[in-house]
Amino acid sequence: MLSPTRALEVVAASAALSCLCAIPFRGALAWRAGEFGAASRRQWHSGRWLVLTGLMQWLSGYGGLLVAGALLGVTLIGVLRAAQSILGVLNLIRDALENIVPPIAGRALAQGGLHGLRPVIGITAAIGFAGGLSFTALLALTGKSLLAAAFGPDMAAYAWVVAWYSLLFPVSLVSFAQICAFRALERTGAVFAATAAAAALNLALVYPAVRGFGIEGLLGVAITSEVLVCLVLAGLLRRVLPAPSGTLGSLQPA
Repeated sequence: MLSPTRALEVVAASAALSCLCAIPFRGALAWRAGEFGAASRRQWHSGRWLVLTGLMQWLSGYGGLLVAGALLGVTLIGVLRAAQSILGVLNLIRDALENIVPPIAGRALAQGGLHGLRPVIGITAAIGFAGGLSFTALLALTGKSLLAAAFGPDMAAYAWVVAWYSLLFPVSLVSFAQICAFRALERTGAVFAATAAAAALNLALVYPAVRGFGIEGLLGVAITSEVLVCLVLAGLLRRVLPAPSGTLGSLQPA
C-alpha cells in the first residue's frame, strides 16, 4: 500500500510536525550580526574539514560498490544494498548519539579541560563498541529471517553478509567518539586525515580484493578501512589528550 509518493508525504508531514512541536521551546530570538558573523567564521574554520571528510567517506562507501558491480554483477550488489537497508535502522542510534555526545564533550572540555574530555570519550567509545557488538550478535541470529521477510526467501542464503557487514557498526561508533573529541577541540583536520587514509586504502585494495575473493574481499576491505580510521584517530588523540589541560584560550584549532 505504501507508494513513493505516500512515503514522501509521510516524511514531509513528520518534518512539519517536528517544527510545530519545537515552537514553544524556541525561546527569545535576537539578531546580532556581529556575533553571527564571528560564530560563522569560527564554525567554518573548523567545519571545512568535515566537508572534505564527507567526500572521502562517499568515495570509500560507493567506490567499492562500483567495483563490485563491475566484477560481480548486479545480483550481489542487490545483496549488499539489502544488507545496507537492514543496517540502516542502526543509523538511528548514531543520529541519537550525534545529538547527545558532542554537547556533553564540549561541556566537559569547557569545565575540566583535556582531563575532563578524556573520560567522556572513553566511556562513549566503550559503550558504543559493546552495544554495537550486541547488535551484531543479534543480526547474526536473526539476519536470515529479516532478509527473507523483507526481500524474499531467496535472499536468506546471504544472511552472513548482513552479519559481517554489521561489524562496521561497533567500529564506527568508536571512531564517532574519537571524532567528537576532535570536534570539541576544533581540530577536525585530524578527522579528515584519518578518513583520507582509509579512503586511499579502500581504493587501493578494493579491486584486487573483490577480484580475488569476491564479496568477502569487499567486506574485508570495508572493515579494514574503518579500523584504520580508529587507529589513526587513536594515534592522533594520544598526542593531544596527555597534554596539560591549561586554559581553553591556549587551545589552538587546526
